Amino acid sequence: ATLTINMPTVPRDKQKVTIVSVGGVTALTLATAVGSILNTVTSLVAGVAVRYVWLDSQSKWYKI
Repeated sequence: ATLTINMPTVPRDKQKVTIVSVGGVTALTLATAVGSILNTVTSLVAGVAVRYVWLDSQSKWYKI
């Protein structure tokens, strides 16, 4: 399965986004309208969560 997720367009400092899928995703795309995303995942294992946090001071999403 393929999936594209758009991160929040106006993220708040230290805002967290959790991504989890009930089925596996073999081709995942994370997109952002502002800043950048570090350590982008490209697939998801069913039931395994991935979390990102936004840091205003660096304008980046970090995988946590």
